[in-house]
Amino acid sequence: MYHSAINCDSNAGNFVSKPFLSHNMAGDLLGRLYGIEAKRLRELPSYYDQNFYVRVLGEDGRGGKDCGKFVLKVINGDESEQQAGCYQEIVRVLCSLQGEDGVAYPMPLKNLQGGYLSLQRFHRRSDGAQGLFLILLLSYVPGTVLSDVELTNQDLYGVGRAVASLNKKLLEYKGPVDRLKERANTCKWCLTSVAEVKRFIDGVPDAEQRSLAGSVLDRFLREVKPMEKTMRKGLIHTDMNRGNILAQPSLGPINEKLGTNDVKPTIHQSVSHIVSGIIDFNDMALECLVYDVAGSLMDIMLGCKDKQPLVAGGHFLAGYTSVVQLTRMEWQSLYVSTAARLVQILVLSLDDFRQSNQSNEYIMRFERAGGWEMLKELWETPQQKVEALWEELSINRH
Repeated sequence: MYHSAINCDSNAGNFVSKPFLSHNMAGDLLGRLYGIEAKRLRELPSYYDQNFYVRVLGEDGRGGKDCGKFVLKVINGDESEQQAGCYQEIVRVLCSLQGEDGVAYPMPLKNLQGGYLSLQRFHRRSDGAQGLFLILLLSYVPGTVLSDVELTNQDLYGVGRAVASLNKKLLEYKGPVDRLKERANTCKWCLTSVAEVKRFIDGVPDAEQRSLAGSVLDRFLREVKPMEKTMRKGLIHTDMNRGNILAQPSLGPINEKLGTNDVKPTIHQSVSHIVSGIIDFNDMALECLVYDVAGSLMDIMLGCKDKQPLVAGGHFLAGYTSVVQLTRMEWQSLYVSTAARLVQILVLSLDDFRQSNQSNEYIMRFERAGGWEMLKELWETPQQKVEALWEELSINRH
């Protein structure tokens, strides 16, 4: 599962966390670790890590022909050093998810040593920086990210079904998850640890936004946090936003043969897209199920903020609850959890953007998309009104 042939002490020398591989370095790595020659390499957007789209043609060094497309993942130094155990568990989960249900997930591929993960040392000549990064090769999942797709209400219903189908699979997973359980209590991106976000609120320059963020977090900690002990828990994706959900154009009326993201066969309506894949499982953790729902719901509404976002969220939830029913407690916590997730992303992204010397605009995509405006609209709409709308849409679609 895991291979390292180097001294892992990253405290000695000028070590950096953000991966810095050039295309040449990535190509050499592919040949050395996997015995393949990349005919095309393209760097993909990433928050902390470095990801490369890899196209391979011809023999792969192991007798294979036309090897296809992959994603080379270079995991940041901090997580490579501190969370290798989490990534070993994530690889096992991904291997268990493969199946013909209409939605594809990235498949981990073994290196020449027979393992999935390998810790490698790199050196940057320009400034002498060094890095220790975990390397993982994944199958490429085709499709267009939902953030680039104009979604109809029927599409949103299908997205909800696909998200719920993955949640259902993860809830049923029986493998070891001790490290991913620990992660929920230590990772700042997990809603379980959202209290940590309060330390960063003072960094928000706008006074009204600071007050709004504080109000949301205070209510979450007061009303939702105490319910964690009794709410349903399991493995969750944690980052199932529109950038990690892929779609392809629909070829016609939806039916049961299209897989888990279809609509009920009694609804004879064409949709413009169906969910074809879900990617980027790096942030997986063992948390309350409703936190994953809240994260997806938040981003769905953000993507529809200019056209009835609360209604769009209702269609997503209608699809979700047609596969996985929410308990009364989960319904009651969803409104505040959704707002808290948006606060978490907006506040922490701003801090990370500053830490990166404002060099990675990808980090700020939620704020640039109007995250604060969406949060204000949601928070100023009474919870009872929002819940009534969401539940009505769900009931009418079932």
